[in-house]
Amino acid sequence: LLHKKLHICVAETLEQREAGSTMEVVAVQTKAIADKIEDQANVVVAHKPVWAIGTGKVAPSAQAHE
Repeated sequence: LLHKKLHICVAETLEQREAGSTMEVVAVQTKAIADKIEDQANVVVAHKPVWAIGTGKVAPSAQAHE
């Protein structure tokens, strides 16, 4: 994977979002893989909430900016 970008998706469920634990859940997921990546400069982390896939629900603009 020389000169390639690694894309990692992190997400929370609707229940986790409603409980206000989005940031904690995403941080745990990110930390779980961080030490396994040699070249972190070539990593793109994307947040795609599980609850938003195919449901028609969208995040409020303030949350999207986080």
